[in-house]
Amino acid sequence: SISLLPDFLSIPVVRMLYRVGAVHRNLSFRDILLHKRKGRLRGTLIDNDYAVSMDRTSKVIPVTGRPSRAFVKGSYPYLKGSLPFMAIDRLEDELDSMHSICHDLESLYYVLCWTSTLYSGPCNERRPFKESVLPYQKTTVAEWNGEEVFGATSFKTIQHSKSHFSVSKNFYKLQDQFTPYFRRSDSCMQSLRQILFDSSVDVRNPNAVAKKERLLTRLEAEWESCKKTCKKTD
Repeated sequence: SISLLPDFLSIPVVRMLYRVGAVHRNLSFRDILLHKRKGRLRGTLIDNDYAVSMDRTSKVIPVTGRPSRAFVKGSYPYLKGSLPFMAIDRLEDELDSMHSICHDLESLYYVLCWTSTLYSGPCNERRPFKESVLPYQKTTVAEWNGEEVFGATSFKTIQHSKSHFSVSKNFYKLQDQFTPYFRRSDSCMQSLRQILFDSSVDVRNPNAVAKKERLLTRLEAEWESCKKTCKKTD
């Protein structure tokens, strides 16, 4: 059900991590699960292998194990996230700020864009792409996934695309790629985009605690509003 999206996106879990002084740092579509607790489905995060303390001094953590294809083709020896869901400024060659809760929240936003484009309904119902209408390779999320853009400029290409669609007048074009089932959350998505990208929160400032708390509160309130709206149409 589309009304479960606010629970699926696990903003309360991200807030809990933040309050104990940690960030997840590698949020992706596969790291969010739904589980039932006290008769209610709730979102939970897994794959905390790259979660780190906010008190650390290093901006990046070396990759261990087998690298994903996002790093095989480039000269990026440090893990910065799962490519389609990486925050815009995490796509820089050299990071000039620590990973913050704002980056985790931005990744959750991209998860929603990914879901709205690739799925046509509940219960893992995948979208049947048609070459004559909108082939998968022409979707924005495919570009974010590095499809056919590997090479020295691939990260910059993805960064430019995400920056482009973070602007209100361009975001409508991204929403046009969403499946009809998820278009019912259009107003919610516009509000979330505005909160994340038009806010005054400086992610580079580790002391902006109050502003980040207010950002979390606004996001949670918007999710609750989205849930009520979506339940009316389920």
